[in-house]
Order: sequence, then structure tokens, then C-alpha cells
Amino acid sequence: MKSWFRKALFIAGISLVPLPAFAGSSDWIGRVNYAGYSMRSHCTGALIAPNLVLTAAHCLVSGRTEKPFKPKNVIFRAGYHLGKSKADAQGAHFIFLKGYLEAQSDAEKVKRDAAIIVLQDEINLDAGKISTIDATHGSLEFQGYSISKPHVLTGSEDCSRKSSHSKLFLVSCTAAFGQSGSPVLSGKNKEIVGMIVGVNDSNQAIILSLTELRHLETDLFNIGALQQ
Repeated sequence: MKSWFRKALFIAGISLVPLPAFAGSSDWIGRVNYAGYSMRSHCTGALIAPNLVLTAAHCLVSGRTEKPFKPKNVIFRAGYHLGKSKADAQGAHFIFLKGYLEAQSDAEKVKRDAAIIVLQDEINLDAGKISTIDATHGSLEFQGYSISKPHVLTGSEDCSRKSSHSKLFLVSCTAAFGQSGSPVLSGKNKEIVGMIVGVNDSNQAIILSLTELRHLETDLFNIGALQQ
């Protein structure tokens, strides 16, 4: 990633506040940590099955080589808070939304910026659920691990959907580096209706649509990684 998208992802000094825990539990949201030979990074991810984590595809790819990280160097820390987590699991392999790795431009990559981390071990926690309907026209919220507050969930609530373009849409709330991969939630049951993949020049969160997440979910069903 070399153009506006890389610049858009690095946002400093945005005011983000800790939000109350969801009714029930938000432990299925966690940090996606990468630790390689010469760099460390983190994003946010959502446990959608005992051994499957949904996150942004660019979180699993080197910005320098544009090749995927080694899965064993990626750790999902479910319910991470102030250095502790409810459960940790190492990556076994990645499943990218079709076309992401082959895309030749950032503008094309961002439309396919979703991936699944298949974990080596199952995590025995309630998982998040990808919605079956587009419920993005009501109140939306998200939580993730920003670079400015990397050890606590921060985010925004009462966000509203703004303009949309093809497979992406904007919301009124701002996001920050580290919150890529944060699930966007709607409704009483906090179902996943999108995912943060970047920000625009006004720091508004860029959301990958439910349609694209459902494509990825379908791929998982087809290979038997996710049960209906």
C-alpha cells in the first residue's frame, strides 16, 4: 500500500473514548498482534467462530513486501484489556476475500479488504455474528484498539451511515490506526454489519459493506470452515 490508503490509515491524536461493555459480553472482540523479525503491529479482530477471526486483510500483509505474514507470527487476544486477555490463540492460516491479494491498486484492495484468521486452537467464548440483513441505516457503533490507546477498547456509538460507493460506505464517526478490522455493529444483539478498513481525509471511518463480508462467509461455508 503506497498511496492515499496507507496515509489514511495512520491517524494520530484523534479523541476516542472507552465505551461501556455490550449487554452480555464483548470478549469476542480482541487484538490481532503481529510480531516479526523487524516489526510489530496490531489491529482489531472479531471472533466469529471458535477458531475463526474476522479482520481487515491489510492487517495480515506486509506493507513493504505486500506479501502475507507468516500465520504463526499472528496472535489473536480475545477480550484484551490492559495487558490481559480472556484467551489467546496463534494463527494457523489465512483466508483472504477473493481478489484482495491479486488487486493491483489500493483503490481495488480496499474494496476487498477482509480476511479470516484460522486459529490453531479454538477459543471457548461466545462469538460475534455477521448479520443476515443490511441494518446500516440505523444507529451504528464500533470498538477497537487504537494506536493512541492500544490496551483498551475505544470507539464510537450513535454513528450514522453517510455516503456510500460500491462496496464501501462512510459513517459519521472517526476512527484511528489500530482500529482497522473493528466490527461495525447494529441492533439490540450487536450483529456485525460492516468492518472498518480505513479512514478518509476527514478521519471518517471507511466501512467495508455487509455484502462483502457475506461473500467471505460464503467462502468459509464452501470449504467447510464454518457451519450453517
